[in-house]
Amino acid sequence: MSKQLAPIHEGLYKKIILFENIEKVIVQKTDRALGHQLLTSKYGNYLPQASLSDIIDQNNIHGWLQNAINTAEQRQAALVYALMNDDTHLLEKVKEAYYEIGYETGGYFTATNAIEVYNQLTAVLLDGMPCDKTNQIMNQDDSSIQWKTINCVHKDNWDSQGVDVKLYYQFRTAFINGFIKRFTKDYIYKFSEEYLFHEIKQI
Repeated sequence: MSKQLAPIHEGLYKKIILFENIEKVIVQKTDRALGHQLLTSKYGNYLPQASLSDIIDQNNIHGWLQNAINTAEQRQAALVYALMNDDTHLLEKVKEAYYEIGYETGGYFTATNAIEVYNQLTAVLLDGMPCDKTNQIMNQDDSSIQWKTINCVHKDNWDSQGVDVKLYYQFRTAFINGFIKRFTKDYIYKFSEEYLFHEIKQI
């Protein structure tokens, strides 16, 4: 990744902010404001919504962003773990939060074919650093696109907090479903949990 601040870093920063916004909604929906203070004390607070150039370590851009991703994922995973141990039904609230933020986010995009839907989706999903190369497109045309997660960058962060990463992918599926439903009624998303295989196709 570039050693100088660039648009790709700004885009990643916005993805982290969006991911943290989901966490804020989870906290609201599950009434965990007090307990969440303990998590921010342990893992770190939300990123300030300020100009990235004002808050990032210009001498360690890659390391700063990677740490921000790990902090956000581990803190949210710890929140989910606490909710699971309190009442597993609260996980439905987590899915609702993901869906609602996905639906809200989808309102800012338009697409006329499956490839554009995919590009808009990957512009907002937090999938590690750009250099991680998480996805591999298998097939694509105007009506459908299929891709496979070849490098899961979420497993270590979620597993480290006692949460199976498969649960995270269920949450993310809710986000994607909301995202696509908001800006196009012509496409749907399908996901194979076993093979980490994804598809967006015209209906």
